Parts: sequence; structure tokens; C-alpha cells
Amino acid sequence: MRSSFKDYFYFSRSERKGVIGMSILIILLILFNFFVADFFPQEEKDKSGIKELLTEISQLKDSLDQLEKKKDFVERDYQTEHRNYFDSIAYFSFNPNNLTIEKWMKLGLSKEQAEVIKNYEAKGGEFRTKEDVRKMYSISEEHYLRLASFIQLPDRFENKKLENNSYKNNTAKKKKWKRVVKDINLADSAGLTEVYGIGSYFAGKIVEHREKLGGYLSKKQLLEIWNFSDSMLLKLDSSLVISKIELRKLNVNEVSAEELKKHPYIDWNIANSIVSIREQHGAYQKLEDLKMSVLINDSIFLKIKTYLTVE
Repeated sequence: MRSSFKDYFYFSRSERKGVIGMSILIILLILFNFFVADFFPQEEKDKSGIKELLTEISQLKDSLDQLEKKKDFVERDYQTEHRNYFDSIAYFSFNPNNLTIEKWMKLGLSKEQAEVIKNYEAKGGEFRTKEDVRKMYSISEEHYLRLASFIQLPDRFENKKLENNSYKNNTAKKKKWKRVVKDINLADSAGLTEVYGIGSYFAGKIVEHREKLGGYLSKKQLLEIWNFSDSMLLKLDSSLVISKIELRKLNVNEVSAEELKKHPYIDWNIANSIVSIREQHGAYQKLEDLKMSVLINDSIFLKIKTYLTVE
């Protein structure tokens, strides 16, 4: 019995080789299915992802086209509404000098736009030609073109009499201006207001900036005053002179960082750097030694050196 049972599980050498070979083949098929099968779905997944991306790009392009059409529609609608608004204004002839905020608003300006103009006048600004009105940034070009024919000012100066008188309101008392020349290094604020084109605001700022600097070297330094424009300097050029005075200088071997930073050309970092180098290396022997600071390049040095001294 034992012998016959054993016969069922006995294999010859060739049969054993066949079983081993078949087992290896089965194992290889299992491994192939386990590893290789993972690659093909990923490839299909990648292709699917690319298709989805292309679809999204196409949808985005369609959305952008729709937005562009809506933008064009909104712009046309805005232009139409804007045009209708300007057409609804009851325009009237006016002189812009000393015109009230209420009348500016009747001419289509908002209260904020009108206040910009009144601030300009409060600082000494005046309208002498239509072009002066055109330069106001609170009035758009389209709005100006509609106002131009109603402005009671010349397009440009045609003669001396026109230059002196045409910009004044016909109902206002005309003020006769004499040509006054003032030295910006010596005049006080009251004296500067005698110059045609300088109001009390800019007169005070000119003096204030001069005191902070230690004296003016050039008229172009007036442009460092907030809202003092190139065109304003050009108009005032013949009425302002600049004398050579002894500038007030700061001694870099004695002054504190707090005092240095008060100068318009020296910020806190530069002031602190100047004092720190002095404390580490001793007194400066010459102004060029200030370049030891990495914060002071050639352009900054040229700007500040006139207002500094080492003795």
C-alpha cells in the first residue's frame, strides 16, 4: 500500500525537469503581469491627461474670445454712455480763472476734479490761454475739446497787451504785475510772492528747501520740491536768480547720524554708515574717504559733497 501511494508522487528525471520548467514559466508570467501591466495603463493615463489638457486649452481660448467680445461691447457701451453724458451738458461761456466749484460741476466736472483746479489756483496757478486749461490732468482730452469753444481765453498770446490782460476775468479787478527778479538764496517767502507765478505755497516751500539744503547751487534744485514742474521753472527762469553764497556745510567728523539724515540728499542708512565708519576708523581726512561706505556711489558722492566738510 505504501509503495503504491508513493508511486503517485514519483517523477522521473525528465518529468522533474518538465515540472521545474513549467513552474518557472508560470512564475515569469505572474511577474510579467504584475510589473508590465502597470506601465501600459500609465501610458494610457498620460495620453488621457494630454487630451484633457488640450481640451482645457481649447476651452480657455474660447473663454478668452468671449471675454474679448464682452470687453469690446463694454467699451462701446461706455463710449456711447460717455458721449451721451457730454451731449447732455448745458455748456456756457466761461473764464476758468476763479470759476466756482459749482460752475465747474455744471460744465461736467466732478467735485473732485473741480477741487484739483481750485488747489492749482490756491498755489498761485492761473489760466492765461486755453492750452493752460488743457494741461490740467483732471480734465480729459475729450472733455477739453468740448469745452474749448466756450473758454473765454485766447488760444495763444498774440501781443504783449493780450499776454498781460486777456487771462483776467472781465468782471474781476485787474492786477498789474511788474517784472520782479528775486534771488532764491536770499529772498524770504514774502519777497518771493512778488514774483509773477509764485504763490504763498511755493514761496514757503522754496525757502524751506533752501534751509534744509544749506543753500541752492542751481535753479534745477527747485524741481526737488513736490509738484514744482519743469514748465513752471521755465516760466519763472527769467524772474529768479541765484547768487553764490557760503553754503551751510555739515562736518562729517562731528555731526551725528540724526543730524545728517535731516539733509534732503542723505537718508538714514547713509547717515548711519558715515558715522559708523568714522567710529571704527577714526576721523575722515578728506571727503573722498566717504566712499568707504558701500552705500555712497559716485553719483551720490557728487551730490552730497558740496554740503559736507571734514573740518
